[in-house]
Amino acid sequence: MAERELKDNLATGPAEKPSVPLHDVETEKALLSLCIRNKEALDSAVGKRIVKENFSDKRNALIFEAITKLYMNNGSIDRFNVCEQLEKMGAINSAGGTEYVFAVANTASVASNADS
Repeated sequence: MAERELKDNLATGPAEKPSVPLHDVETEKALLSLCIRNKEALDSAVGKRIVKENFSDKRNALIFEAITKLYMNNGSIDRFNVCEQLEKMGAINSAGGTEYVFAVANTASVASNADS
């Protein structure tokens, strides 16, 4: 009987692996926080050619787009200016509003992890 059970288990094959998300929204928020608070991290992100399409969360993509526009125009980058830029773009609500932008800016992040 034990031999039969073993064959049945082998016939069904291994259990399917759980799908792993390709994107991590918390990591996106940490990167955005670094970009808002640390010019070197932003230089690195732009230098590595990160674009808004790299973000899986639409809100994060819009925030990155606003940060990038400020950066390209030599604007000061902080949570207030990012919100103002999002308003100019007509995207503040789609980006989660000022509360979300401020929450992203307050996300804990470590500058030494920016490259990863």
